[in-house]
Amino acid sequence: MLACESCGHVFREEDAIRETEYTGVISEGYHESFDVTRCPKCGEDLITDAHRCEFCGNWSADYVCQECEDLITVYLRRLIEHGMSMHRMNGVVPSRISVMNAISDVFEAME
Repeated sequence: MLACESCGHVFREEDAIRETEYTGVISEGYHESFDVTRCPKCGEDLITDAHRCEFCGNWSADYVCQECEDLITVYLRRLIEHGMSMHRMNGVVPSRISVMNAISDVFEAME
């Protein structure tokens, strides 16, 4: 499976657009050329190997697909907001950065 780094489209190798482009260099009747693989959706040539999402198993350009990343982001934002509300309950001026640093410290300690 391949993935387009421009638009994120995941596709099979046989669905890729394959083109030969010429550099314009000609020597002894030989036209210098190179092969280009393009995305069938957007036509860009920024193609990479696709990966299985570490959470849901769907194919993606990254190791975490956009849907899972969005879901994780929602939960992390809720966790940060909860930490900020804990600050407020304890009379501390809430600081997003200090809450995020505290959460990061807990993540590191879990390893």
